[in-house]
Amino acid sequence: MFYALYFEIHNLVASAAMGFARVAPIFFFLPFLNSGVLSGAPRNAIIVLVAMGVWPHELSEAPPFLSVAMIPLVLQEAAVGVMLGCLLSWPFWVMHALVVLSITREGQR
Repeated sequence: MFYALYFEIHNLVASAAMGFARVAPIFFFLPFLNSGVLSGAPRNAIIVLVAMGVWPHELSEAPPFLSVAMIPLVLQEAAVGVMLGCLLSWPFWVMHALVVLSITREGQR
């Protein structure tokens, strides 16, 4: 009985890890979700909750996770997360650069 629960929890943790690989870079890049606003443990808990919320499979029907076969999938999810984080953060970076440029130009007068 407890063995089935162990493997069920193992599938849930593996699903959370796959979702974390995609959602975490977005939280790390966006200025209103980074470490200046949320500290480590609460931020990671929120990332896992968001990742489980957007997971495309039902948690009981998660695809099989093998340790070696999971590495390319996690790397792919992390790459997608980095691209999404950069795309979503781009407007904030541009506005930050414009503000710094305007402050610098004002100081030269």
